[in-house]
Amino acid sequence: MRQGAEGSSELRAAFAREQQEFEVDVFSRIDWILPDRPLASELARALEAGYLRGADLWHVATALYVAPQPAEIGFVTVDCRQHDVAPALGFQVGAGPNGVDSGSGAEELSGP
Repeated sequence: MRQGAEGSSELRAAFAREQQEFEVDVFSRIDWILPDRPLASELARALEAGYLRGADLWHVATALYVAPQPAEIGFVTVDCRQHDVAPALGFQVGAGPNGVDSGSGAEELSGP
């Protein structure tokens, strides 16, 4: 299930805290992913590829939920552990948080 980001109370609260204008038009193109089932298999699969903590594990598991064949999409993160685990699962990743290219499909991320 997907829900538009423009209705997110957490996102709006973050913008208010940072005293930034919340532009509904910009965020109306973003969808939240709301799984309609437990992600037990995706969580286990992600942990088999490497250790991740709480929310980081949830993000990777949700990406696996969206793309059971990870090579089909790119995974963008500024988290070092996610950046290490994502290519081990088959996701295309570009330069990591420190600007280092993992060599796992970064060139493919430049497409549409």
